[in-house]
Amino acid sequence: MKGSFEHRAPIESGYRSRMIPQVHDELVLEVPPAELTAVGQLVRETMTGAYDLKAALKVDMEAGPNWYEMEPADPTFGGVQ
Repeated sequence: MKGSFEHRAPIESGYRSRMIPQVHDELVLEVPPAELTAVGQLVRETMTGAYDLKAALKVDMEAGPNWYEMEPADPTFGGVQ
């Protein structure tokens, strides 16, 4: 999955966001608050279209200043819910 995202890495799109080491089956990104919506949409579009499967790939997102304070995030509605 990480390889699929790397082809459209945010850094290539002019964002300051960056991907940090993958944790198990999750992608971890460091994203400035001003880029959360745009980068979140980029990640969701890239990951849901990574493979042509009969079952849709689900993408769950969380955002927060650290792992302890993470909250569900939906980039289509402006970031953290």
